[in-house]
Order: sequence, then structure tokens, then C-alpha cells
Amino acid sequence: MLRSLSVEIVPVRNANVSIEERLRGKVFLLTLKRSSPEEREKLLNAAVDEDGAVNLLDSTTDPAEEALSLSSDDELNIANFISVDDAGTTNSFGPSSALHNPARTDKGIPSPRLSTTTEHIKNGLIANAALQRHLEHRLTRHATIAGEPTELALHLLNLHWARQHHTFLLTYRPAVMRDLECSGPYCSTFMLNAIFACSSKFSPRSAVRDDPDNASSVGRRFFKRCDELLSSDSLLARPHISTIVGLILLGSTYNARGETSKGWLYTGYALRMVYDLGLHLDPKPTTEDPEEIEIRRRVFWGAFVCDKLQSLYMGRPVAINLRDSQVSREFLDLYEEMEPFYPSALATGSPSRLDENMGDAIPRHSVSTFQRLCLLSKIMTTIINRFYVVGATFSNAQIDLQRIEQALQQWRNKLPPELDFQPWLSTSPAVQTPNIMVLHNVYHSLAILVHRPFISDDRLRSTATSGRSWEQCTVAARCITSIASVYKSTYGLTGAPFSESDA
Repeated sequence: MLRSLSVEIVPVRNANVSIEERLRGKVFLLTLKRSSPEEREKLLNAAVDEDGAVNLLDSTTDPAEEALSLSSDDELNIANFISVDDAGTTNSFGPSSALHNPARTDKGIPSPRLSTTTEHIKNGLIANAALQRHLEHRLTRHATIAGEPTELALHLLNLHWARQHHTFLLTYRPAVMRDLECSGPYCSTFMLNAIFACSSKFSPRSAVRDDPDNASSVGRRFFKRCDELLSSDSLLARPHISTIVGLILLGSTYNARGETSKGWLYTGYALRMVYDLGLHLDPKPTTEDPEEIEIRRRVFWGAFVCDKLQSLYMGRPVAINLRDSQVSREFLDLYEEMEPFYPSALATGSPSRLDENMGDAIPRHSVSTFQRLCLLSKIMTTIINRFYVVGATFSNAQIDLQRIEQALQQWRNKLPPELDFQPWLSTSPAVQTPNIMVLHNVYHSLAILVHRPFISDDRLRSTATSGRSWEQCTVAARCITSIASVYKSTYGLTGAPFSESDA
């Protein structure tokens, strides 16, 4: 019976290779069809090497996968990158490490509770955020906070919650303010002094100056205190989430102050800690605590965004690449999403009250804006790695341009109406929150950066794309100027985020 069967064995690998080759050929033909005669000639020359061998674009590594699939969180199995020791402690030693101890399926990693719905978790986090906000008044009973008079400390904290916080969402307010009261793990003296140092530049009070007559002394004692704590408490040798947050805040502020080397190094320490604490792996497989999941996700993505903005600002490589992490962008605490924002209060520097300027209030949209910034930062990573690293080549620059342009357009098309801002249109809102303005200026900056090589590089300047690239850069520059003008007239440029200057 067995001998009578005729079985044809097809090597799976060869079949897969054949499919990949057909896909490459199809992509190549479509690209040729859309290209100009000059571009077709360049593509054909690049496809055939000196020996006459055909080498089409490798579909497994082309930027379409990175740039065009940015709108979703791919579910990857991160179990191989989680290590659990005999004591049950979770670490992020990958499978190549001698320290890797694979997690067992029967114990070590708790399984998610299937009965706990996402909506239930979301409601619980929002309710807790509201409760903690109502309990913040208890801090006034303290004589001092982190070595500062309580009234001044709360003033600086309020400036932080009103400004920097809403751009990167690094500091999870319910946990920070609660742990400030009870000395919990998500608030530390170092992180508080980092917040004070970064917020002091927004304060009109002379108390934040070491020398009341010297504007350059603003926040000096807070910066000095942070340096002392890093040394005396050996914080760089003991990674912690609160230390990561403090270092990233300081890094951004040092960059804005022109101390770029210190800003680069502080941010670099923080990004190394992100890996050491396993924040680059989604926390769901290792914990059931909704608050911990929310905090770890926010800190990772805040660090990810800051890494990309700093990389562009300094023209240096990114520390976290797209394939180095797998963390969901799903944030469940939406308490701050519809929180009212008062433009006139921020412009004048006065605290807002619910009974004043009610008609002036607009929603913050902090969470959704940050999620869109995370997506934009993924596109930013692709642009940096394709055009702005030392080893960047332009052999497939035209194809890269088309795909990244498509990704940017896809991002723009999926932007919710409430996050839109086009002040050059009569239908656009007259003003938006600072974080939404920053989001749009980053978008238009990327539109310039993706076209810039076709203008500045001699090898690409002669292509047919060069003229269109000039036009796209000009349009994007005008958009940035228009948004910056509205920002200046509404809020003033004092205390504007350094990402605005980069744009």
C-alpha cells in the first residue's frame, strides 16, 4: 500500500523563498510603473549588480513593514525575553543571555484574569484617579515637601501638571501624589526635585531663584540637589521607575538650556534603565495590577518619544528601535482626556478656577494626543534610520520616500477631528492646547525631514523628485510658521517646549 503512493516532497524553505521572490518582483514592477523615466533607469541599474545578478528590494526588510503598519499593536510573543529566577523575580534577560532562566508555564508568571474586562479596569482606574485628585489637599498638612516649603512645592507641582506632564505623560498623577503622601515607590525625592527643577522656569516667583536678581539662577538649587542625590544615593546603580522619570525630565530640560551633553547622558542613563527594568516588554504577561501596567506603559512610551525627539534635535542615533520593544499603546486611565484646559490661564500664568472663564475652557485630550505622538514617533524612527544615520544609503531612496510619505498620510487621515489643528483654514479651531500644537509641528517637521535628502544631497538633487520635495518642504514650513504664530500670540514663547524650537 505504502509503495503504491506517490508523494512529492516540496522543500518548504524553497517554496517560501519562491513566494518571497514573486512578491519582490510584483512590488518592483508596481514601483517602476509609478516612477518617472529617470527614476526607472536608476531603479533598474540598482537592481542588477556588476556580475549581472538581479537583486530586487528585500521585502522582508523594506520600510513598508515598519512605516505602513504603524497604526496597530502587533501581538508578538515576548515570553522568550522574560526570565524568572528561583525566587520568582522577573527579569528581562533575553534567550542569548547566560542569565536567562525561561519562565515556566505552570508557575512564575500569573495568567490574566479572563473575567476582568477591559471596561471594568478602565472604570476602576478612572475612579481611582478622581479619588486621588480629591485627596491631594491632604498634602497641605506637611510643613515641607522634598526640602521645600509646602506652598512652593505644590506651586511647582501644579506647574508641572499644567505643562510638561501633558506632552509625555511620564508622571502618572494618581500614583505620584498618593505616594508623595505615603512615601510609596512611585514618588522619590530625586524625582520631585527633578520636577521642581524643570517647572521652575515657568514660575514668576523669586523664590525659585538662588539670586532674586539673577534670572539665570532659576531652579539652580534643584538641579544641584538632583546631582547630589544621584551620587549620594547611588541612583544610577539601582534602576527604578521614579529615577527614569526624573532623568528624562532633566535630560529634556538640559537640552532646552543648551547643556546638550548633560541632557544626552541623562536621557541615555534613563533609556538603559528602561531595558534593565524590562519596560520595553509589555507588562501584561508578568502582572495583573492595572495601575502597574498603566504606569509601565506610560513610562516606556514617554521614554520612547523623548528618545526620538532628542535624536532628531542632536542628529544622533536612536537608543530604542522599533524591533527592540513590544509594548501596547492602550492606556486605560482616561481621566485627563476630557479635563478642562484654560488657554488664558496658561498665557497669564494664573491658576484657573471653574468659576472663571468657563467659555474659555477646551478639553485637554491628553491621552489620545499622546497616543498619536507615540505613533508619529515610530514613523520618526524609520525616517532617522533610513536617511539620517551614518550608514544611510540612498540606493532605494525613492521607494523609501513613497512608503514613508504613505505612512505620514495614513497617520494624518486617521487623526481624530478633535485633535486636528489647521489655523490657516477658516473651519479650524482658533486655538488648541499646547500638546496638540506640538503634535502637529512634529508632524510637519517630519514631512520636511523625509524630503530634505532630495534637496540637500547631490546624488538625489538631480532627480525628478527634487522639485516636488522643495514644494513639500515649503508647504510644511509654512504650516509650522502658522502654528508657531498662534502659539506665540496665545501663550507666548516663554517656556515653550524645546520641540517647538526643533520644528
